[in-house]
Amino acid sequence: MNSVAKERGMILVAALIIMLLVSILAISVGKFTVRGQQQASANYDKLKSYAAADAGLGYAENIISTRSSSDQLTNMVVSSLSENWWSDPANWQVSAPNKIYQLDNYGDGVVLYRMEDKGFQGENLEAAIKKGRHIYSVTSRGVSSAASATTMQSLYALPK
Repeated sequence: MNSVAKERGMILVAALIIMLLVSILAISVGKFTVRGQQQASANYDKLKSYAAADAGLGYAENIISTRSSSDQLTNMVVSSLSENWWSDPANWQVSAPNKIYQLDNYGDGVVLYRMEDKGFQGENLEAAIKKGRHIYSVTSRGVSSAASATTMQSLYALPK
């Protein structure tokens, strides 16, 4: 009778060890799932900021393309900015002197853009007079609702 009582105790110990292993496995799976959700959320926020920056770039390029001459853009563009001015978030304050504009009615984040006059470009003086191009740099910054930011830049040529 004494050996039967010892065997019943061993089953309890084995069951507790199995439950401990299953609990550790369940906790690990839960942590893995939460980490995956966090990464997916961060990627989604980055995608939203990319879409916002792309919208600003397209909007500003459309402003330039609908003008028939560079004279019509004089009050909207800025000249001679420092190199990599866009990398500092403090330089993205919306104001008339900065000529940084915000795209209104964009529902999913903040869209800022700035157009810079890069000047008149031509192969030589004669070619410049005949078929020169005025080059504009368009820079856009999209910020998602979770504060993920993306900056994009393009060059746009407007005929003389």
